[in-house]
Amino acid sequence: MGRKSKFSKEQKIEICRRYLDGSESVSRLAEEINVNKSTVKRWIRIFKAYGDSAFDEKPANGSYTKEFKRKVVEAYLAGEGSLRDIAVKV
Repeated sequence: MGRKSKFSKEQKIEICRRYLDGSESVSRLAEEINVNKSTVKRWIRIFKAYGDSAFDEKPANGSYTKEFKRKVVEAYLAGEGSLRDIAVKV
């Protein structure tokens, strides 16, 4: 079974949209919901890549194939971005 988030899909989407429409800063949003700024930044990065489906509940914790891991490492070594950004887009 997957992990249960403290925040609903709808709450995460709302936070991301408020940041993306320019009405709130990452710092303000993180403070409002009492999480680290890096959490809000991660949500935004994932939301930009996958839209509303980014926060769908998963039935189990994910696992990564060797191929996925290889692509991420190769992209990182080629200087295509940060490890987190690459993992989202690969």
